[in-house]
Amino acid sequence: MSIHTLEKAMIVFWQKGYDDASKTDLVKAMGITPPSLYAAFGNKESLFLRTLRAKAEGDLPQAADPEALARYLDVVGQGLSIQAT
Repeated sequence: MSIHTLEKAMIVFWQKGYDDASKTDLVKAMGITPPSLYAAFGNKESLFLRTLRAKAEGDLPQAADPEALARYLDVVGQGLSIQAT
């Protein structure tokens, strides 16, 4: 998947948070089909963790909306908890 596609997923996570970002929301924003999502990432959690890695590596842009960034960072904390277990 391209960085542009990951950026679209990241925006959905920013806007809705991890729990409220549905697979339907993600595939629609990314412009892919559900089977493509599963083939590329396996599941929503893996996609989320991939966006975190891309963000940490500087591959994804900063949020234009500070509130959206705050929600995303809250989700990042949740993601780190998921990964640690």
